[in-house]
Amino acid sequence: MTRENKSLCLSLLTSESEDAAIRLLKHYGYWSDAPLWRSYGDKENNFGQIGSQQGQPAGAMVEKLVNSIDAVLMRECLARGMPLEGPDAPQSMAEALESFFGVRYGNLANLSASERAVLARNIGLVATGSKSKPNYTVFDRGEGQTPLSMPKTILSLSESNKLRIPFVQGEFNMGGSGALPFCGGEHNLQLVISRRCPSIANGGDPTSTSWGFTIVRRQDPTYGESHSIYKYLAPNGEILTFESDSLILPHGYADASLAPRLEWGTVIKMFEYEMTGLKPLITQRLYYVISLLLPRPGLPVRFYEFRDYAGDHPESTMHGLHVRLEEDKRDNVESGFPVAYQMKVLGESMSLMIYAFKKGRDKSYRRNEGIIFTINGQTHHAISQDFFSRRNVNMSYIDDSILVIVDASIVSKRAREKLFMTSRDRTRRGELYTAIERRLQEIIRNDSKLKELRDRRRREALEDKLSDSKPLKEVLKKIIRKSPSLAALFVTGKDLSNPFKPKRVGKKETFTGKERPEYFRLFKRHRKPRVNERPVNRHRFRIQFETDAVDDYFDRELDPGVFALYCNGAEVSDSDLNLRDGVATLNISLPNDAAAGDRLSYFALVSDDLLFSPIENEFEVVVTEADNSSSAGNGIRKPPVGDDDGDRETPDYMAMPQVLEVREEEWEKYDFSVETALAVKNAGNDSYDFFINMDNRHLNWELKEWLAQSREPELLQSRFKYSMVLIGMAILKEATKDQDSYFAAHNMIPEKLVADLTAMMAPVILPMIHTLGELEVE
Repeated sequence: MTRENKSLCLSLLTSESEDAAIRLLKHYGYWSDAPLWRSYGDKENNFGQIGSQQGQPAGAMVEKLVNSIDAVLMRECLARGMPLEGPDAPQSMAEALESFFGVRYGNLANLSASERAVLARNIGLVATGSKSKPNYTVFDRGEGQTPLSMPKTILSLSESNKLRIPFVQGEFNMGGSGALPFCGGEHNLQLVISRRCPSIANGGDPTSTSWGFTIVRRQDPTYGESHSIYKYLAPNGEILTFESDSLILPHGYADASLAPRLEWGTVIKMFEYEMTGLKPLITQRLYYVISLLLPRPGLPVRFYEFRDYAGDHPESTMHGLHVRLEEDKRDNVESGFPVAYQMKVLGESMSLMIYAFKKGRDKSYRRNEGIIFTINGQTHHAISQDFFSRRNVNMSYIDDSILVIVDASIVSKRAREKLFMTSRDRTRRGELYTAIERRLQEIIRNDSKLKELRDRRRREALEDKLSDSKPLKEVLKKIIRKSPSLAALFVTGKDLSNPFKPKRVGKKETFTGKERPEYFRLFKRHRKPRVNERPVNRHRFRIQFETDAVDDYFDRELDPGVFALYCNGAEVSDSDLNLRDGVATLNISLPNDAAAGDRLSYFALVSDDLLFSPIENEFEVVVTEADNSSSAGNGIRKPPVGDDDGDRETPDYMAMPQVLEVREEEWEKYDFSVETALAVKNAGNDSYDFFINMDNRHLNWELKEWLAQSREPELLQSRFKYSMVLIGMAILKEATKDQDSYFAAHNMIPEKLVADLTAMMAPVILPMIHTLGELEVE
């Protein structure tokens, strides 16, 4: 029987379709015999729990890889005689990686490419089958499970197997089952094979040297059942077993000796997996997406492509987005980035890194993600890059170039539960999430490096067009002034001839910091006996320090600095800190119960493990009466107080929009298509640049008829141009009029509204102007 079991297992492992696997199971008499199948997790009502996990197939696949990483780390811990939950076990994944594999600080970027490739032999992802219906096999040389233990481990739901193990990612014992709904065909087949690592096998388990295998299927509801049930093959309630020294995995090598081979560990094959949009070469799009979903994996993963693609069978080592960004930084990331911040929101500490890609260089790193939230190297939530086009952020000129990585690994467990669903791809949008989102808006909006990049990109977009735009703007002003209703609708302010005329302030010197600060002191204007005043209704304010520390002092992996802040003896729960070129900028909120007349004593402490003694600073803030003047702003002045950094160019912005014509040969530069009518970009300070498509499909259709009547084309083009601009201005005025508007409440992006609505109106605007202009009273 063991030999027969081995034959069935190997045949299933090399089957490349659901139908082929089912034919095998029928041949062996297993498929139609209901008593031979056991409920997954020993729960008849398991469909809801399994089906309510990851919403995307790549995210579900990542859970398999995370389980493999955990299994390898657990094998290493047990092989050293350490109980997984004992005091001698590593207390974090980074500690485990350094202790077990010599990965310094748990960061794969500290290994060479060849070292990562060797380490990646522990875990693999293999693509076989057809291009349209691929099969994916995940394997690892981890701890492995015995046939007797598989129902309580790999095939279980909601067990506490890893709940108290501090150095692994998995906690809820169900993420691995999230891939089942994405297994294709009619029955969602998944093959599971495992063998315990001999060096950690329990001699008391009679199956400790055997391979165990089963196949999971979805069974349609019968006899009044309301849901399907996931079941696995278990004759007499037991996992099928066989004996073998090793297992050769599916491959496409002519020489089988080159194929991945396991002596122990786990293999999971997902048949006809519905990897929608990511089915081509595994080493390309899927590689990029998984790198984003696992930006800092504990261990690298080897990808193998064995489908029928021309050329050699490609392989690649997936080591996560962080390593890719570090290694590609010179070619693909703007100079001066990434920028690091330490952020505390409602008492929860997070760090963030802001990357800015060179134009067009972001495509292989993300899809449309703008901000990703990670815990222990795995993405738990993403916000689209539309975030940067929000009115409160004002970065639409570089919205396709910014990527922010928020590391929430050290937030409290209670906060983690408030923020993230157990599926790791959704969030709970409560008070904490809203506060974090608002803080991110503030940080990104006010970051000087991002503002410099935005202004440079704007300058590049407008080059050679500003002189042409002047007469267009003058015509627009005349149109508005001639109509009392338009003049009332669009109140215009000061008009400047050049938005990029610089104001120079001295010369900036190159800053060279020290690994460990000799000083970290308040700017003179903040030091005692001087008192910092803050109106009670302006909660956010800024304090700055000067230091000789390097920019990454608080963010580096080796002996990072720690910044602590206290107000009247209590730790401050709401702040963010950024260190750049010898200036540390601290943004703080007044206490919620602050009242006019309060005197607040702040104590700041900077320390690290090797600093001879902590560096202390004290300052006072006096809360004054409310300031309701418009000049008071939002509590953080622009530009930042104390930004005495030399050679800065501070542009002035026009109240009237720049109106710029775009022709077909420029479409690619401005991301236009034949249907685009108008695009607007936020230039900062609530001013906008307007880009009008003068080769719009509908304009050209009308122009053809117009020219057939020997009429002047300029009149028709002007009608199209200025009607679209006025429509765009009306949309912007409504969409940006206040923070409580419908548009703001639903995070609708003004630029996208303008683009979508003007594209919809382009087919009718010229016929409407012409036809309505000819109407008579009769």
